Amino acid sequence: MHENLSIEEGFDVRREAKELGCNTDADIAFVPLGLAGAESKEELSYHDTTETVEKLAEQEDLELDTFIDSGDTDTTKLKSTELFLGGLFVTVEFLRHNFSDVATLINIVHEHYSRVAIDGEAQMSVMVEEDGEVTRIEYDGPIEGIDSVLDQLEEMKNDD
Repeated sequence: MHENLSIEEGFDVRREAKELGCNTDADIAFVPLGLAGAESKEELSYHDTTETVEKLAEQEDLELDTFIDSGDTDTTKLKSTELFLGGLFVTVEFLRHNFSDVATLINIVHEHYSRVAIDGEAQMSVMVEEDGEVTRIEYDGPIEGIDSVLDQLEEMKNDD
């Protein structure tokens, strides 16, 4: 495993979303900031670059699901890209059947970081759900190492 990568148990994204009245019919979506532990939808937000990455994904014919419409929540503007997207949620089923779409999205994130990160550092988290269990993959390190997230996802895709 890559030195800047960690794997741990994640929180139940769908349960948290359902408790707040958010959409839970998502196979691949950015997780709103604050979802874990929020008491209402009003506490949720997306990082301001989430919209940019979603538009870049659309240009690649990749349609992402949403837990909450970005028009229904605030946008969080940060001075750095360290908290970037809040995390990506993907089901293992989607991962197995649409790995190229996930790879495209990770590459879009990588390219976006390469353009906007001032310090050359990146943070990214991906939560993979399988049978109600969530595994959280965390990356924190140099931008060029984001590909290690993709390598880990490919391993998970091939696990039966």
